[in-house]
Amino acid sequence: MAFSYEEVATMLAQTQDNSVLLNVKWIGCDGMAKSSKVIADVPGKANKIKLYSTVSETRGGKEFDDLNSTYYQRVGKSPMSYGLNAYDTTWILALSFAQVYDKQGKYDEDAMAEAVPKVAEEYSTGKYGIYPVSGEVKLNEYNDRIGSEYRIYAVSDGSWKERGVWKFATNEIKWS
Repeated sequence: MAFSYEEVATMLAQTQDNSVLLNVKWIGCDGMAKSSKVIADVPGKANKIKLYSTVSETRGGKEFDDLNSTYYQRVGKSPMSYGLNAYDTTWILALSFAQVYDKQGKYDEDAMAEAVPKVAEEYSTGKYGIYPVSGEVKLNEYNDRIGSEYRIYAVSDGSWKERGVWKFATNEIKWS
């Protein structure tokens, strides 16, 4: 297991070609998943160990498709889940604040904590005329987001390829 960011490329570059470390599959994390540095700097070693890594990515819906299309045209790749989650979180917090402020005329953290779950649910159903770009937003009792899907990526033939999806709702992995 390797938990790091792009410095995993440096670790691999410093690993001798005959090292036992290159005879096993490596499991990574979202910090290294889809790293262009790994592909550019150590493609052969990355191909050998695969670097199976997960990223919380839920896809689907018109809003995601529209955003992805525009972003892809401008940047040449799809947006990462961090940006999608930040977008949805910003909407939920802004809508919650607007409701709390309308009722109380001021910010109240306790009222915000109460408003957020209901607003997240309503936002997920399009009540405000917009829909999430990161998939349905479900929260636990602490107002933390409950994950829905994790994409599993691995290096193969010199590039990152999606190899499976773990679905939170069913606790199942569907391998590609």
